[in-house]
Amino acid sequence: MKREIQGRMQAGADAEGWTARCRDATAMTVDEHPLGTTIGVFAIGLSLGVAIGAALTQPAHSRSRQVAESLGRRLLDAMQQMPGSVSQYLQR
Repeated sequence: MKREIQGRMQAGADAEGWTARCRDATAMTVDEHPLGTTIGVFAIGLSLGVAIGAALTQPAHSRSRQVAESLGRRLLDAMQQMPGSVSQYLQR
């Protein structure tokens, strides 16, 4: 039991050391390349925004299908209201 606890403590210390190394490397990179980091973060944020926006909106083909169906219904309604002499030529 004591070895298990010591093993877990060692793993925790290794994780903390790894996290500290990553934090330091990130800080150094940001300090050395501030403009590139800013542009990179902006691009990542923009990409995530576009991806989330695309996921939340309807696909373009379903919108165009809805518009086409609506237009078709309106045309059929308009054809039913035409005089018989004109509608006979349209129903070929």
